[in-house]
Amino acid sequence: MGLYVAYPCSDQMSLLMDGFITRMQGPRATPEPDTLEQIMALFIEESLDTFFLDSAEAAGLNLSMHQLVRLTTQTISKASHLIVQRGIRKMTLAQYRAVGSYLHTIRRQDADRKRTFVVIPIAKNRAELVRRAPQLCHSDRLELARKDLCQYLIGLTDDGIFWFFEQPLALLQFGPVLKKMVMVTMQTCQRASHSLIHRIIPRLSAPQLENAAIYLDGLIHEFEDSPSQFRDS
Repeated sequence: MGLYVAYPCSDQMSLLMDGFITRMQGPRATPEPDTLEQIMALFIEESLDTFFLDSAEAAGLNLSMHQLVRLTTQTISKASHLIVQRGIRKMTLAQYRAVGSYLHTIRRQDADRKRTFVVIPIAKNRAELVRRAPQLCHSDRLELARKDLCQYLIGLTDDGIFWFFEQPLALLQFGPVLKKMVMVTMQTCQRASHSLIHRIIPRLSAPQLENAAIYLDGLIHEFEDSPSQFRDS
């Protein structure tokens, strides 16, 4: 079994991905910029909702911290959409086929094949950081719980950038201009995420810290196949 951080796609995103992947594998594939742009817009929105806005809601953040989270998501969303809009219209059919294959690698289905998940592979020792946090909170070891949760989120951010930016960048073989734009976007997303983590985690109360850990633990799933590689934990 492979261990993943995963969230269920919306029905709209799942249907769009299924159709796109199938067509890109067929003999009559053609570039589909409008479809791919819809997929990527949903992907950005649903990922930010899951890892930022829903996390903030689950933790019970106050208004000022909620606003900080929302501003960070807006920064990441704006930078990501810019890359999508600039890159999609310049892609060749071979690159569209490569995207179809890539989308297939970052999704999994549950045992009943009723839900499709977007996934990031995660090592067991990293998952343990978030899984033990509630117990640390109950044992009044809050500083260790904060350290673990901060380490986990920084690692999750870097893993997400690796799987959702670096891997596609290598796969698509963009030219120097687009490649530079993607690199700048990666750095923007990483800096914004790291800054948010370092500003929010120290301000969480024990119940907020526990609630955040429980929510994040709930995003960890097992699927039948194992990931082929992990980033260093």
